Amino acid sequence: TLVEVIEALPRGTNVLMQKPMGCNFGEASQILEACRQRQLTAAVNLQLRFGPAFLAVRNAIESGMLGELVDLEVRLSCHTPWEDWGIGNEDLEFVEMTTHSIHYVSWIRSVLGNPVTAYARSVKHPRFPDTSDCRTSAILDYGDMVRCCLSLNHTNHTGPAHRQARITLMGTRGGAIVDIG
Repeated sequence: TLVEVIEALPRGTNVLMQKPMGCNFGEASQILEACRQRQLTAAVNLQLRFGPAFLAVRNAIESGMLGELVDLEVRLSCHTPWEDWGIGNEDLEFVEMTTHSIHYVSWIRSVLGNPVTAYARSVKHPRFPDTSDCRTSAILDYGDMVRCCLSLNHTNHTGPAHRQARITLMGTRGGAIVDIG
């Protein structure tokens, strides 16, 4: 397990872990405690923040090119072969948000900060009966002037022409679109 690996590392080591940090809250808490006991500087890999397109969008936001950000939407409709991931999906309490869309949430937080609240619902699909969830709708609440939502569907089997992975940002002066994949 990851806890055993962490406990075997030299004290004070820098560690970059792949997400999710544990299959459930209990395991994540054990990993966190093991990191603290070993005095590790640890981080979970959330690389989307540092992708070239996302750095360019952040630069456009920070330079004022878009004005005040008022709308951020993530729309994903693709086919993800969960059965090929080999990560024990049936053992994960949540799959979609913790292994995939956490990257979007991390990036959104790097641009907009922490939301006031978040509302999310992840659901199963009959084609993946052993996977806890593979579709999510989420709203990140940034008050009454910013709309931020995610619509994530990993079960689109209609073919490549009908799949989409796009982030749309709208500001008071301009907008940006990032197509992914």
